[in-house]
Amino acid sequence: MLRHKTGPKSPALALSAAHGLPAIISSPAGTLPQQATGGDTLTLAEPVAEAALAGALDWSAKSQDARQSPPCAPAPVPRRADLSNNGVALRILVVEDNPVNQRVAVGMLARQRHVVVTADNGAEALERLKTDQFDLVLMDRHMPVMDGLEAVRALRALPPPLCDLPVVALTAAATQDEIRECMAAGMNDFVPKPFTPEQLVEVIDRMMAQQAGRDGDLDPTVLDTLSEALGADTVVEIIGEYGRTAKALLADIAAATTMRDGKALAYSAHSLKSSSAMLGLVAMDQICASIETAIRAGKLEDALSLAARLPEGFARAQARLQRR
Repeated sequence: MLRHKTGPKSPALALSAAHGLPAIISSPAGTLPQQATGGDTLTLAEPVAEAALAGALDWSAKSQDARQSPPCAPAPVPRRADLSNNGVALRILVVEDNPVNQRVAVGMLARQRHVVVTADNGAEALERLKTDQFDLVLMDRHMPVMDGLEAVRALRALPPPLCDLPVVALTAAATQDEIRECMAAGMNDFVPKPFTPEQLVEVIDRMMAQQAGRDGDLDPTVLDTLSEALGADTVVEIIGEYGRTAKALLADIAAATTMRDGKALAYSAHSLKSSSAMLGLVAMDQICASIETAIRAGKLEDALSLAARLPEGFARAQARLQRR
């Protein structure tokens, strides 16, 4: 059944729950529920794409078939593909121009009880991201209007917390060069097409574990280990030295960016990456590593775009270190 969401006490939802029927809810952009409604309920954002609706209907049919099994039949053992993120629903944006691929992705995610929103290209995705909140983005690499690389670069240039949203590349050409391009542009991980439910579960779990295990700027366990080995006072001194060294390296990076000197940019980024990693500054480490990767791949524009994120990243890193 398909009903527009009218609130948590919607008669349609009450009727659905009373009769044990799966419900597909459509909700205007910007009004998607912050939490999944639970049970056999799937939420789609309006306007609902044909492929998204088709995937949702597939899920609904399978849910109803499962309910119609004989009462004496043993309860099916939950499959791993149904338990991504420990069964906690996520809000996921699927950016894919191919309607078949989009339908497959929506269907797989729906079976995992996630709230799914779709976009047909990067430009549409950016508009969705500015009006709705998401936990994760699955982004196709090759699309018309705006491709995945251009879209993720634009996303990373937005202010926090949007710029820190995890993005997983969907690519049919999962070559080393293709993967390097995706990582250099700012994507966090990738899934090769065609993909399986298990592959989606693995990448979702990996992304959510990383989000839960650190705040995106600092891995506190690194400083804890240093404090145990060297003493708290020494760590404070090292943090001070890092601040002075990083400011000098950022000045070098700014100069290299102005001169469009890829070699100098990579050299300074490598130095900054090393010292940032030593203190567990994961965001700074990742940006610097991506700059190096982009330079090695001959993608100077990608490297320059990444370098522009370093001053703000450093400011956040300093703030986190001071709160320790």
